[in-house]
Amino acid sequence: MDKDYQVRNLLKILAEECQMSDSANQNAGNIDFVITWVDSTDPEWIADKAQYADTNVNNTNNVRYRNWDTLRYWFRGVEQYAPWVHKVFFITYGHLPRWLNVSNPKLKIVKHSDYIPEKYLPTFNSRVIENHMHLISGLGDRFVYFNDDMFIIRKTLPTDFFKQGKPCDSFVLNALTGDWGGITDIQCHDVAVINKYFDKRDVLRKHWKKIFHPYNRGHNLRSIALLPWKHFTGFMDFHTAQSLLKSSVQTVWNREPDLLELSSKDRFRENTGVNHWVFRYWQLVTGQFVPRDIRFSKFYYLQDDNREMIYDIRRNKHIKLICINDNDKIKNIENAYTQQIEMFRNMFPEKSSFESE
Repeated sequence: MDKDYQVRNLLKILAEECQMSDSANQNAGNIDFVITWVDSTDPEWIADKAQYADTNVNNTNNVRYRNWDTLRYWFRGVEQYAPWVHKVFFITYGHLPRWLNVSNPKLKIVKHSDYIPEKYLPTFNSRVIENHMHLISGLGDRFVYFNDDMFIIRKTLPTDFFKQGKPCDSFVLNALTGDWGGITDIQCHDVAVINKYFDKRDVLRKHWKKIFHPYNRGHNLRSIALLPWKHFTGFMDFHTAQSLLKSSVQTVWNREPDLLELSSKDRFRENTGVNHWVFRYWQLVTGQFVPRDIRFSKFYYLQDDNREMIYDIRRNKHIKLICINDNDKIKNIENAYTQQIEMFRNMFPEKSSFESE
């Protein structure tokens, strides 16, 4: 039999199985959203940050905390395109946007001091904030973690994030490259944890249907190219909202408490310990996920001129979630700000119930 035909037939079977699974999952149960936010103009926060900051450390870069005034559009996207969400847990240093309707029954305000152990506070390290999310009181086992630069822009269903009680995700093998021009220690630590507990060939044998799923599209070639390596060399990180199980997070904490403790001691982001990606990797290698089309979301860098990005977002109707990442290469801040705000105003002209004014 022709090999190309066999491959096409296998992909067809897998796609049909996925469609059957979709129809069998009309309700994924209660799903919570978690979002982190910081007001970099808050005098108290600035004073605390200055007290601990080492100006010679690059990790105190203000780009990590810059506010683009887009948070209200995150809430509008949630209300318009994910009205099924159970609760929204809003994590903050303590400050709140002046326009936020704190009486909204779906909104839960969570201060760092509400769930992060006191010995790690105050913290300006997103990894500390993220690695302890499973300790948030009232948070359900199934939750979706958002950064404040990730926006739902089209209709979603609970099954876009969880199916059969499992997170929706994409398993693609990768070689560590580093987002900012080099491999970091923390990336190596994340992957090292996985290699410590899991045999790559065993994982491939158990979960090959999920790993080489049609939803991964051309990225399957990346996974195939990395098959000869005995150990995991990395996983493709999608800059999108992450569907996580509290039970998975707790499992990693139970296995690697010292490593996670090390990560929590840093007031600012350093290359020590592990970050929250290790929780996602654990879910992938244990098969605790359901494949999702990689076109579900798309990542963009904010630039001086964002007209091409805006056109691409409007044109690609299959994209349901976008991430627009800040970076230190932006020179024309005013133009970038104006273009982004105008885009979101056009997308979400109506105020949401999460806004008081």
